Amino acid sequence: MYNLAMAKQKLLIGFHAVTARLRQDATGVTDVYVESARRDRRMQDFIRLAESLNVRLHPVDAERLRGMAGTDRHQGVVARAEDVALALNLDELLDGIEGTPLLLVLDGVTDPHNLGACLRVADGAGAQAVTPRRTAAWA
Repeated sequence: MYNLAMAKQKLLIGFHAVTARLRQDATGVTDVYVESARRDRRMQDFIRLAESLNVRLHPVDAERLRGMAGTDRHQGVVARAEDVALALNLDELLDGIEGTPLLLVLDGVTDPHNLGACLRVADGAGAQAVTPRRTAAWA
């Protein structure tokens, strides 16, 4: 029976998305599916991280990941995770940050590739939030 109070789940696809979520809140990640044929260092490091956070890992073949992700561009990692409640306004966001906040506000970034680069840099720098000011690739 479906419980309406249950948190809505979504799929996270790829190393960046899943790793960022594990670092943010691993308790909300219910299952991680990894490509069993991948044994490279990046996958080994990822598996160690997931195991250290007591996340349930499922080795599967690439075909299963392709079916889950709906694309071949899954990088060998797909996760099921509960939705995260997002801040509704700047004050709410800032209230939830301990220490000095690092925010990235994007103005007019319309190219999805540029947006991706901005998000990767923000993640690497430890930014707590990225938001558009005006028209943006995700708007």
